[in-house]
Amino acid sequence: GITLVNSPWEWPKALHNARPYSQYNRQLLVEQKLSGSEVAMDFFMYKEQLRLANAAWRLFYHRLGFGLEAGHINPWHPPQEVIDIAQSAADVLGVTFGPFKVDMICHNGQWIVLECATRLSGGFDHMVTSPLATGRDVTKAMLDVALGGRPLLKDLSIKKNGYACAFAPILTAGHVAEWNLPEKLPGQHDIIITD
Repeated sequence: GITLVNSPWEWPKALHNARPYSQYNRQLLVEQKLSGSEVAMDFFMYKEQLRLANAAWRLFYHRLGFGLEAGHINPWHPPQEVIDIAQSAADVLGVTFGPFKVDMICHNGQWIVLECATRLSGGFDHMVTSPLATGRDVTKAMLDVALGGRPLLKDLSIKKNGYACAFAPILTAGHVAEWNLPEKLPGQHDIIITD
């Protein structure tokens, strides 16, 4: 449901492509195309202050157009400016407790909030690569909150000084007769195949 419009002459095609998705309310969402480094961050609100739980630098396939994520590198260490922007977003939205995710992009040297919500980010960055790279247990912290408790700061502290990368390769369409995967490469944690 996304169409990139580079000139006024492409509007009719974009409107035609969007029509099936707007048949009930006849409204469209038009956004400015931004480019730059994109990051995903998970926080927990604790005593009116956001506590960083996880931050990952997101990677995209640019040769295929836009919007197709290739993976991420964890951790990303946000500068104070980014933490302050996330805190301001939480304050404006009235977030007082629980998880808070913020996705941002650095467009022309300026950090811009793309999305924020009172939930955690996608699963691979905080459930798989964050524990591998930093030892943080974001999932346990979330379960503590879901069970009526509060996140323990020790679960959100860095215990390892490493990096982890998740990568989703694009394969040529067709039938795969057999997967010939290495049993275990140095540094490899897991290979997940989805059909």
